[in-house]
Amino acid sequence: MNRTIRFVKLTLRRLAKPVAEQLPFFLISYLLLVPGTLKYVLMYTAEYPAIQYFRYLSLAFLVSYLLTCVVTCLRNWWVKLLAYAFPAALFITYLYLWVVFKRYMSPIIAILIGETTGRETSEFLSAYMFNRNGMIVLGTISGIVVVAVVGEKLRKSIAEWLCKDKRQYAIGLITLVGLVCAAVSSEVYISLFRCQTSADLERWGGDNHDVEPMDNFSAFLYALYGPSTAANELTLAVKATSKACLMEHPKSLDNDSLVVVLVIGESHIKRHSHLYGYELSTSPCLDREQDADRLFAFTDVVSPYNVTTLCVKNMLCANSVGNHEAWYDTPYVPALFKQAGFDVYMWDNQRTMSEDEVITFALNSFLYNSDIMRLSYTNTNSRGFDYDGELLDNFFNTPRADNKHQMWIFHFMGQHFTPEDRYPHTPEFSHFTADSIRSHIKGISRDQLAEIAYYDNATRYIDYQLGRIIGHLRHKNAVVVYLSDHGEEIYDYRLSRGRTYDEHLSRQLADHQFAIPFVVWCSDTYKQRHPDVCSDLAAARHRPMMSDNICQLLFRMAQLQTSYYVQERDISRSSYKPAPRLIEGRVDYDCLQPGTAKGFSRTSLGNRPF
Repeated sequence: MNRTIRFVKLTLRRLAKPVAEQLPFFLISYLLLVPGTLKYVLMYTAEYPAIQYFRYLSLAFLVSYLLTCVVTCLRNWWVKLLAYAFPAALFITYLYLWVVFKRYMSPIIAILIGETTGRETSEFLSAYMFNRNGMIVLGTISGIVVVAVVGEKLRKSIAEWLCKDKRQYAIGLITLVGLVCAAVSSEVYISLFRCQTSADLERWGGDNHDVEPMDNFSAFLYALYGPSTAANELTLAVKATSKACLMEHPKSLDNDSLVVVLVIGESHIKRHSHLYGYELSTSPCLDREQDADRLFAFTDVVSPYNVTTLCVKNMLCANSVGNHEAWYDTPYVPALFKQAGFDVYMWDNQRTMSEDEVITFALNSFLYNSDIMRLSYTNTNSRGFDYDGELLDNFFNTPRADNKHQMWIFHFMGQHFTPEDRYPHTPEFSHFTADSIRSHIKGISRDQLAEIAYYDNATRYIDYQLGRIIGHLRHKNAVVVYLSDHGEEIYDYRLSRGRTYDEHLSRQLADHQFAIPFVVWCSDTYKQRHPDVCSDLAAARHRPMMSDNICQLLFRMAQLQTSYYVQERDISRSSYKPAPRLIEGRVDYDCLQPGTAKGFSRTSLGNRPF
């Protein structure tokens, strides 16, 4: 009996030692890990079951305790500084994402960071770090440093007081209970690491009640695991494309020379295009083509996501989000065109070429996978450019084979933040100023009006580049399809910029961040040779559509015979049957009435495959 008591006392003392000796570090690290969880405990207690809070509070306890053990054993100030830095970095990331973007750490955030180039990072910091929200974050960092310094100065006296027998046993008992709870809760990590695809992550999130109250370390693991599923999906996507190229024998029934052009814009708000009723002349080239009956502007097209990675993958693969098909289970559309005898050229101004950039594990790792490139492209650009006009210069100056069937794909930087960096500041392109902008938003500043003017100048610059492409093809048998990957906000109906999130997805937010411009231009030669297609395009302009089904229209316009062509998904066909337009993988856009809002998780993936 005495031996058992001695063993229990020894165990409790050993368990208590790290906490007793390093209490300031333990408490600070724990509090840095749990703000999201505590927020939900205090403000949304009934929104999630108690087991959810129990899991993440106890797992944070485990992480803090392990860090404290490392600090206690090594007794090195550099180690302690690094130990402080880890939970502090997680907290700062959490705080910044929430304050600035109303988002939490999630797999898509990790993917976005992985795809961000050095140029985009500097633009991002200049746009967001030194504004009001950025200063809140910087002030909080300063507060953390002050608290840590004060705590460390008091650490020894606190340790002497806590190391008394009864207090030490009490701390040991609390630690033991916390570790047992953490051991029970660790099952959530085991199930996370079993996920193989984003659909698995969605189910995991559903099982864990959308995982919003996670502690920062668990959210960190959750975010880091996204690239792992992305790698698995890349393997599946390459396999699906390779299989289609072996099994499919697509061909174009158009025996004449034909050029099919797909231009993917970036962050283009439909409401900022004069073509769609904007008061400023931001689309003079497209306006002229529409007046000449060569351009068809579709009025009700939305993107399934507001993130480039997910938009482009679903746009360039033959799946349908509304029919719950994953992009990685269907072939890459340019590969089908190449199989049909087209020369396919991909000129991408968002391609990361520099060896010192972060290795991308989402969009670029798919578009420029060695197998995908071999199966899909005749040639690609070898570097990026400051402006999309320079990208076009490079394309038109690059020799191309004289194949009668060609497909050109351009991926622009468009109006991507910051828009003032997206066009040359010459008199030709600096068309609008702050004085040009009329806004009814209360409290908007002159600097913010200038930002809108920059955006509108960038929009007009893209219109000019589209005019250049059209001019190059005016006397050929050609079609040009232009759409944006997603929308954006630029102080349109509230003092908000970029792509932030509300507690609920409102129709106003959806109309700016998901509704996109979508236009089809047909040369006079194409109109003469395919009057039925052009007539059907004119009749289809007001039909609802989601950008994931764009390949169906491309197949028809190229007269491409393939088993992946489904007439019911082709907006130009009278037999067209639109699938539910699910945005963010779960919210039906058409059920969002003006003035209403639908709840959705900011961290949940929905059915979104990376």
